[in-house]
Amino acid sequence: MDSGIKAIQVGPWNFNKSEQTEVMSIGTQEYLCGVIENWASVFIWEETYVRRHCHVPSLLIRVDCVPTSNGVGIYEIEERPGGVGLTQAVNSQFTGLLTKVESNWPEFGIVVSPRRKDGTDDFLWRPTVNPETYQGALLIRADPDEQEFHILARRSVSSLCSKGDKSYGIELGWWKSVERQEELPWDEGFCLKPLQSSKCEGVHIFPPKGARSSLGGSTRGQIRQELKQRHEMYCQPYIHPKLWDNSDGVQLFGIWRAFFGYDLVRRSWVPLGGVWNAVPNSLRVHGGKHAIFGPLVLASR
Repeated sequence: MDSGIKAIQVGPWNFNKSEQTEVMSIGTQEYLCGVIENWASVFIWEETYVRRHCHVPSLLIRVDCVPTSNGVGIYEIEERPGGVGLTQAVNSQFTGLLTKVESNWPEFGIVVSPRRKDGTDDFLWRPTVNPETYQGALLIRADPDEQEFHILARRSVSSLCSKGDKSYGIELGWWKSVERQEELPWDEGFCLKPLQSSKCEGVHIFPPKGARSSLGGSTRGQIRQELKQRHEMYCQPYIHPKLWDNSDGVQLFGIWRAFFGYDLVRRSWVPLGGVWNAVPNSLRVHGGKHAIFGPLVLASR
């Protein structure tokens, strides 16, 4: 990891920007596009604008993944991803590709729930609007339980009530449903996640060598309690983050956050690039103030 890291602010977020570039190969781009086609065919149906008019769950999605010796390991697919403004600030290639694909999208504004006191970075990408006076389509930043926003679903270019639904992973064979601790592969390691959630809520990581709480892993007791409270959760095989050695000797754990847009002319998904996201000494990769982001660019033919 190079030393060219500087602190910047994007909207409400403070983070560290690196100039070091990660490159997604053509083969990985093609593979992920195929995966997304399968995902779009099984993601839960919701009566939205984008479903009725474009026949996909969302116009813009993000694959959280990591390069592996066998190709790429996929953590999950975010069908209403945040961080678009942040990614534009880090990756100029992404900005150009997004501008190209969205030129054929319907006009839409952003609606942000008052519950989100820290706001979003969407204002760097699209205007924030009042749905009562704005007549176009909408991208709605609200949680599924905020029923006052449900009336807007038919104008939505992404998910609303189904935000964070992870049942697609069952259909794709990425994880399985568990109800008892005896079903968990304690020796192999795993990630336990709720049936529907976002922002790592209720997610527990248990590495193959046991609970490493110092690295953000969960203990057996924490996992048992979470599963007992929720009654049913999804269990995914453990996927280790990518490791970098920082210039000051601190080990960084990171993932790729790769965006894909739906091309309404070609009727297909196109890769847009994204960012790599790393944090020091933690299995729980996030976007907090200690996080580092750098450009994830697309290899060209």
